[in-house]
Amino acid sequence: MKVASSKYFGALLGALFSLAATRADAATFTVTNTNGSGTGSLVAAVTNASNIAGADTVVFNIPTTDPNFRGGVFTIIPSAGLFLGSSTSIDGATQTLVSGDTNPSGPEILVRNMGFDLSGNDNLLANLVITTGMRITGNRNKLQGCYIGTNAAGSADFDSGADSEILITRGGDNIIGGLTPGQGNVISGSFYGMRMSECGANNQVLGNKIGTDATGTRAIPNQYGIYFDGGTNAVNTTFANNVISGNGGGGSTGNGLTVSAPQNQVTRSVFITGNKDSRCRPCPNAPHPHRRAPAPACAKR
Repeated sequence: MKVASSKYFGALLGALFSLAATRADAATFTVTNTNGSGTGSLVAAVTNASNIAGADTVVFNIPTTDPNFRGGVFTIIPSAGLFLGSSTSIDGATQTLVSGDTNPSGPEILVRNMGFDLSGNDNLLANLVITTGMRITGNRNKLQGCYIGTNAAGSADFDSGADSEILITRGGDNIIGGLTPGQGNVISGSFYGMRMSECGANNQVLGNKIGTDATGTRAIPNQYGIYFDGGTNAVNTTFANNVISGNGGGGSTGNGLTVSAPQNQVTRSVFITGNKDSRCRPCPNAPHPHRRAPAPACAKR
């Protein structure tokens, strides 16, 4: 994945290390291999960070001699779930600073077969390929610059055999994506792209590509792009500047955004602005069979 400036990110990483050093209850944990568990693994780093109070940081420093470095990507298959407590930052771009831009099409770190569980508050996941999705039950978490459900190039469904949805339930004030270039996520190739179930208020879904590839010009369908189910949802929730296209299924048309169950209150202070499907003109939201025929190509306007 390209980084804007090695000098900028070097300063940012230095600031993170400095912050960790000035707080007795904060720590930095370094992932040094792609092992499923044990010393230097992602599982160990996440577990240790979750067990220590404070604003902890997980960084990557894996050598290119690692046996699971192929095609410019470091593939990690955790042996256990990745449960985040609170105030933990995990940014795959820290690997780019070490090994260079080995994957120009996307993030260098790919996590497969095990998703993340953000049950705590104030966590950050950034610049990762996550094939199995995540559950967010905490508050004020951020997910930015990630590929969810696709391959490392963001060009096709990873097809991990498991749904790669982002499920927000009970949590509020979470931010999925962002309006600054590079903060948006690619959320594609699953049954649900995003599912919001009895979630809290003030969640934001910004600048993502939901149902397309990383360029926004080719469909990688979710059966449902964004799906609301069960309970009161989306109070003061904002959807803005997303590309929601190529999605479809369930025997009906227009499955970019689906509302199920009459108790959902998605018309109460919900702001849906600047979202597009016209960039991907031949692949609108429509009843595509999930993971069946090859996705249609889309022409830029």
